[in-house]
Amino acid sequence: MPMAQGYHSRFDSVFLDFEGTLNDTQASGRLYARDFIATVGRMHPGEPARWIGAIITSLADVRALQEKAAAEPWLGYDAYRRRELVIWLRSLYGAAGVALPDEDDQVYRLAWELEEAIPVRFAPLSGVDQTIRDLAARGLRLHIASGANSRYVSRCLSDGGLIELFCGVYGPDNLDTLKSGADFFRRAFSAAGCVPSHCLVVDDSPGPVRWALEAGARAIQVGPDPSVPAEGPDDRRTGQEVVCVSSLEQVVSVVNGMSR
Repeated sequence: MPMAQGYHSRFDSVFLDFEGTLNDTQASGRLYARDFIATVGRMHPGEPARWIGAIITSLADVRALQEKAAAEPWLGYDAYRRRELVIWLRSLYGAAGVALPDEDDQVYRLAWELEEAIPVRFAPLSGVDQTIRDLAARGLRLHIASGANSRYVSRCLSDGGLIELFCGVYGPDNLDTLKSGADFFRRAFSAAGCVPSHCLVVDDSPGPVRWALEAGARAIQVGPDPSVPAEGPDDRRTGQEVVCVSSLEQVVSVVNGMSR
């Protein structure tokens, strides 16, 4: 694979996305649904099928909230997370036909307790363990830059025995911004004490790849079709070529090429 033109060989930090890049979102989602049904079934006995449909409905409502929040003035993560949990539980219980208290404070507490009771499940994509260990063995400082809550991601990495290899885990909770633009990466680099031009971002989504370049870093896009980069053969906003690979296993060889 050709090395991107204009890429500087001096980078010392790698910021990896979590969902879809390290974690198999569909597989972990199935595990979550299984554990959720077992947990909530002990609280509200009934047919498991009604909870499966309710989970799908509630997740769609949460995604709609995330899209709306990205377009609205930011009121802070705590306010956003509270709103997210209340909407999630009201949607979930409503679809399952289970009554909830009228007061949002009580719904929020119940949602938080339920979330804490369900174990996290890390379902690593192919090559994750070896790729992380190979990058760490090169002396690179590894970080997570995820749209998911940093506490959740840290618990997943602990479950997978990889947390000790990371210098930092960053998400909207400890950066106080959604992963919806270049500012997310600027805050992550600043929080980690990293120079943006010495950072490499690895993500499976075109948007974050563009935002990482806008923030002054370099980026690798991991996806099933490496012929479709973030914005054509080069990113017109930065003049930098986007490196695309089809699997995470290829990231180490690209990093080796960048360093030569």
